[in-house]
Amino acid sequence: MRPRYWMTRIYMGLSAALSMLIVWIEPQSLGHQMIERSGPIGWPAVAVLGVVCVVAIVDVLINDAFDVGRRWHCARRWRHWVFMALAMGLACVSYVIVMGVGYTPLILAFLLDAVAATVIAVTDLFQQYRGENETE
Repeated sequence: MRPRYWMTRIYMGLSAALSMLIVWIEPQSLGHQMIERSGPIGWPAVAVLGVVCVVAIVDVLINDAFDVGRRWHCARRWRHWVFMALAMGLACVSYVIVMGVGYTPLILAFLLDAVAATVIAVTDLFQQYRGENETE
């Protein structure tokens, strides 16, 4: 039996990863232009958030989506920290944009994803506490 909310976790990881990928590779995107104008802290923030997105996606794929016979126990046990890191990374990218460019409605998309990642992290922690997240 798959854990509850696994599709929400994979969506959150993919959504954040796609946002960072667009910022990284599309010079015409508003996100890219704002990170470019934000100064030297913008690109490292995007890179770290990209790594956290990959960890979140791989965790869900290995532990929840596919029955591969192996588990990444460390990631499953600490996944609430991964999603909190995802939320903090999205909030940091929003902050970097605001400090570099000023307020723009674009940051609302990042902040909404940050709130969603926080809700996922709290839900995962609650499920882990209640023992509902076990797959074996």
